[in-house]
Amino acid sequence: MQLFKENGVQITPTIVKSNHIVEVSYDGILASSGADEVYLRCGVSEQSSGWKNLKDIKMEKHANGKFCTDVTVGKGEHLNMCFHDAANHWDNNNGKNYTFNIHHS
Repeated sequence: MQLFKENGVQITPTIVKSNHIVEVSYDGILASSGADEVYLRCGVSEQSSGWKNLKDIKMEKHANGKFCTDVTVGKGEHLNMCFHDAANHWDNNNGKNYTFNIHHS
């Protein structure tokens, strides 16, 4: 299920697991507004805590206008992400961020 496809945020695979790699693709509002650079800010969280293992990753811009990067998912309950451009404009899903449950196998 692609929870945030309408916002231009997709992950592959759609089942997020700790210590696995997910590809994040983004063609949301920053991309459609003409950003030349987009950065992914991501981290993991537990139910009652803030983000841990916070990273900013410069995403690669593809010819189709999408920005993509790979992320190794840490241990936690949720993978959280938001995006910003070089001019410090943010897409954080109207303050709710983009959050995906981490499945433990």
